[in-house]
Amino acid sequence: MNTAAATPPPQAPAAAPTRRLRVLEFIRPTTGGAARHVELLVRMIDRRRFDVSVVTADEGRSPFVERLVDLGTEVTRLEIKRAFHPVSDAIALWRIYRLLRRGRFHLVHCHAAKAGMLGRIAARLAGTPAVVYTAHGFYFNYGLPWIKRLLHIGLERLLGRVTTRIVATAPREGAQIVELQLTAPERVSIIPNAVDTNRFRPPAAPPPTGPARVVGMVSRLAPPKDPFTFLAAARLVLARFPATRFVLVGDGPLLPPARRYARELGIAASVDFLGYREDIQTEIASFDVNVLSSLWEGLPYALVEGMALGKVAVGPDISGCADLIRDGENGFLFPRRDAEMLARHVMRLLGDDALRQAMGRAARAFVVEHHSADRWIKRIEGLYLLAAAPGECAAVFRATAAPAPPPRGP
Repeated sequence: MNTAAATPPPQAPAAAPTRRLRVLEFIRPTTGGAARHVELLVRMIDRRRFDVSVVTADEGRSPFVERLVDLGTEVTRLEIKRAFHPVSDAIALWRIYRLLRRGRFHLVHCHAAKAGMLGRIAARLAGTPAVVYTAHGFYFNYGLPWIKRLLHIGLERLLGRVTTRIVATAPREGAQIVELQLTAPERVSIIPNAVDTNRFRPPAAPPPTGPARVVGMVSRLAPPKDPFTFLAAARLVLARFPATRFVLVGDGPLLPPARRYARELGIAASVDFLGYREDIQTEIASFDVNVLSSLWEGLPYALVEGMALGKVAVGPDISGCADLIRDGENGFLFPRRDAEMLARHVMRLLGDDALRQAMGRAARAFVVEHHSADRWIKRIEGLYLLAAAPGECAAVFRATAAPAPPPRGP
């Protein structure tokens, strides 16, 4: 069986290029892990070599867009619906096509399912030399009926034919791309998600601990994230540690059902539903145990960021989570939907401060070594050069020109 191998970054030319590579990042959601991925990319990419613009959904006042603008990034906002909508999608496709034709981009990088569909079609119609796609977790893994799952896999295979590179954010995801023949193995690059470990770091002095421990989960409350397993485990933990607080950070269609389920379990008084929050770092920093109960993931930012903050992780034994958690060393794994095993791991950590703190330090060390944004952005830049340089964009990399101005903003 073929498997996707991690692609080492090609060595970029030592001298400054004659002009910058024009890159368009296309993403629909303005919140969640994919949005944090794009924001980190825009913040850290070498602006002397890359001229980056962003297209995203028009979702009203968006802190995500505001931060991108503060970084000196051109942002175009379109009406892009989450679900399939023939008329709206056709209009969005036409507008993206026109933008790509006018902008003469050398490369478009599409993120998540809807942008991955519209952006890849528009890029090929517009003649964009290179098209890169990051799924951030394939939609067909999210518990679809088998017919719909096959249709989505078929669509991904068709789009894979017009994709220069597909980026997997976890090794298991890369293997699945190859196994399902979504594209040729040589077009798959494994570049795990990363975090700026200089910004996400444990406080110099740990906050004072109160009588109650906090077990938290940061997640969009949607079916793939399975908040009900988190709540079922909470009931079991509270039977032994009744002072524990459980925190769910995130919004989504399952928020009302999750609230009802907490009431049915008789634990509503011990569970805080915080909704969507921008201050993810502050919220995770308050956790004693950082949990994820998803059914499928790419490589979850909620765990990466928590581990960077020195928080022990407990997550399901699925793609992404199992690539981050070394079971028994920096956290614990449990079979997905297994609330009892999840509860056992949480209770063990709540009952052993020394173990919890040691695993938190190991989690931080693991992220610093394997998921540092400094190394990650070099791999992204190398991928862009590799995807775009062999074709129409070779002239971009002549080694004789004055450097472009540095980015504005922090």
